[in-house]
Amino acid sequence: MAHLRKQPVGRMRVRRWGALACLLLAAGGLQPIRGDEPEPKSDSESKNELQDPVQQMQTLEALTKKIGPWEDEARILKDANVYMFQKYGWNTEADRFTLDLINHVADIPPWRMMERETVFVDGLQERYLLSDELRQSVQSDMRRETMTMAFKHFKDIMPMATEMMTTRSNHQPFTAEQVQRWTRMGRPMVRDAFDVIDRIVKKTELKMNDQQRRILRTDLKAYAKRRVDFERMLTRWEAGEWTAEDWGLHNDPYHKSRLAQNAPRFGGLAHDPVASSRPGAGIHPASADESKWDRYVKWFCEFHECDALQRGKAEAILKDLKKQAVDYLNSRRADIEQAERLRTKSDSEAKRRHYASEIQRLRQPIHDLFDQLCSRLERLLTSEQLAKQGPVKPPATLAPGVATSQANRP
Repeated sequence: MAHLRKQPVGRMRVRRWGALACLLLAAGGLQPIRGDEPEPKSDSESKNELQDPVQQMQTLEALTKKIGPWEDEARILKDANVYMFQKYGWNTEADRFTLDLINHVADIPPWRMMERETVFVDGLQERYLLSDELRQSVQSDMRRETMTMAFKHFKDIMPMATEMMTTRSNHQPFTAEQVQRWTRMGRPMVRDAFDVIDRIVKKTELKMNDQQRRILRTDLKAYAKRRVDFERMLTRWEAGEWTAEDWGLHNDPYHKSRLAQNAPRFGGLAHDPVASSRPGAGIHPASADESKWDRYVKWFCEFHECDALQRGKAEAILKDLKKQAVDYLNSRRADIEQAERLRTKSDSEAKRRHYASEIQRLRQPIHDLFDQLCSRLERLLTSEQLAKQGPVKPPATLAPGVATSQANRP
């Protein structure tokens, strides 16, 4: 690090801004950007407006250090990254390279930003066989682009980043409402971030040889899938449908304690007198941040004490059937919505019954997919598990088809 001390102060400050932007982008693209409608300011936002940028950065660094030993936080982050890559099927060789690289960066405390940048660019150089000259070009482009973004969005990034770190340093879990607000406000910056990546990739590819381009294009295919999946996640989070599991934080101590407190709301089996005779009967209606199908699979695995292999297969089944359900709903959305409007506007009971029947017919495939989910999950159980807990019946509050409502889609 001696070479860093020799840099002029002005240059070091510019590089620090660029590295900060890289850090915040890597955090997930959920930084606040003002939209058309102003959001209410939190106490941390109001306080930050009274501080200059250097003070805000120092405050953020202090909050990050307050969380606890970085080794512990890095372990949680890396476990979360691994879980997310597994959950969303990001399992190609190119995905594994990305996962290894971001986890390598995560080992370094975020206040040592220049070290993080060096590790990241070192990984790119090794992956794409970059010459020292091309490596320097990529690094310079990254700094320039991220510095531009930092200056453009700094007034909005810092209050939200401070809120995130304040929540974390107070050992509190994030909430669906927070993530919803961050997502809504962060959309413009996400678009800017994608544009930055596209520009740097396009410029770098022109300077590559054929071998380097082949590696890059393979990685871009994996990146394209992750990008599409991420856009879908943003849509759900923007609708308030976020859970700690979405960020791989369900085993994080702060989020795990909240889940334990909410156990009656998510399961309720121990508090329901009929739970012993009808598995799952105590499950309450789905909340706004978790679909009924997700909740049923989670309950199923917990109730039957499924092992890691069974849980993995259950998640795969859920993902497959939810995709089928969502694809079907998207293809018939207009028909369903029209039938619902006509039923609402009908002035006779006969017409209302007719359109209610039509809606039921249109939703029947979703009922069938839910039944398929239940039967496929049951086939995962061993004879010992079946004998111990009995056969599975879909809980009444998760009856097939209820997930087709706008608030609780699969």
